[in-house]
Amino acid sequence: MNSVFAAYSPAKVGLVRVWRESWERLGWRARLLSDKEIELHGSPRRAADARGGGALVTLSTINFSHRARDKRLIRSISQGKLGWQTAAVVRFPAQITEDEIRKFHDAR
Repeated sequence: MNSVFAAYSPAKVGLVRVWRESWERLGWRARLLSDKEIELHGSPRRAADARGGGALVTLSTINFSHRARDKRLIRSISQGKLGWQTAAVVRFPAQITEDEIRKFHDAR
């Protein structure tokens, strides 16, 4: 199973559920990195590698259709950029809420 990692942030705790659901429903193993892990290893990338490696994204990067078995690199498109409404993976602004993401997902 392919893993995807994001650094946990208390300021973004509301995004954890929607982030995890978006990745796991498409076959990914969604894993959060703690501040302690990141500090211990020196960077989020090294912390993810210490746990077996995988993709590294932010909590506001939501997966709409990129399946874990798909061998293509994950390519996220920022909300508002050309093609973002149909992109497999969308990187929303950091201040977005879970409710706002769910409204967009339901409209899709």
